[in-house]
Amino acid sequence: MALKFANNATSTLASSIDAIQTSLVVQSGNGALFPTVSGSDYSYLTIVDVSGNREIVKVTSRTA
Repeated sequence: MALKFANNATSTLASSIDAIQTSLVVQSGNGALFPTVSGSDYSYLTIVDVSGNREIVKVTSRTA
């Protein structure tokens, strides 16, 4: 189990998400900016809405 990092990776969401969403899609071509996680690897992602509210989520999978 390894914590993976990316230096200043940012993107915007390709579509809206709601409070029960367990996956999200970033803008086309931006997925590769984020760490590749597999097996028991993980990373953290901060989601910021238009009002500046933040939520930190644990990322356990990524497809690019």
